[in-house]
Amino acid sequence: MGRTEGSRKMSLTVKRLILESAVADQQKPRRALAVELQDLINRMGEVVPSEETIEKLISRARNHEDSPLDQPWCVGYLSKYPIPPEALPIVMDMYQSSLNMEGQRFTIRVALWVARLSQLIDDGDFLMRLVFLYAEREHIYWILDMPIDTIDIDRAAIHYIYSDEETRDEIAHKTWILNPQEDIKERLKKKGHSLEEISSQY
Repeated sequence: MGRTEGSRKMSLTVKRLILESAVADQQKPRRALAVELQDLINRMGEVVPSEETIEKLISRARNHEDSPLDQPWCVGYLSKYPIPPEALPIVMDMYQSSLNMEGQRFTIRVALWVARLSQLIDDGDFLMRLVFLYAEREHIYWILDMPIDTIDIDRAAIHYIYSDEETRDEIAHKTWILNPQEDIKERLKKKGHSLEEISSQY
């Protein structure tokens, strides 16, 4: 038996199902599709979002084209999105880890950022934190169709690289709270998105 929304957070599996169904069945009215999806999600034993929540996600999927970089990554994408051979082992290691973690999204965008940063950071946990920060920021600015601004993340990365071991722990901790500026959050709202919604994907 599925659980109602509020008993726990909607899973990424359910969210992906709603978004993919909205795009695949463009002609079906939102309400009719929402009711069908509620029944399907219930039979899956997942949290059942409210009809209003599902309709909002359907609208978002139909009105905002997703970037191809936010598709799940697999080795086959190397033919379209090449990764330097020296970076491939760490990409595969992170990919393998994500396959063992429920709800973890290892997208093309994430894989490319792992490849770009893998030779700079030797700590796996901090590397993934930076990867998700850069991927999230790139995703945000893609939605806004604006030149990307990562100066705050860059400073944290540079500070970490050129600091001693003791200082690195403090830098890593502070990096967890980096967020875009307030005006960016307002711009996202006007586009029908929220920072929380995008952050949940990373």
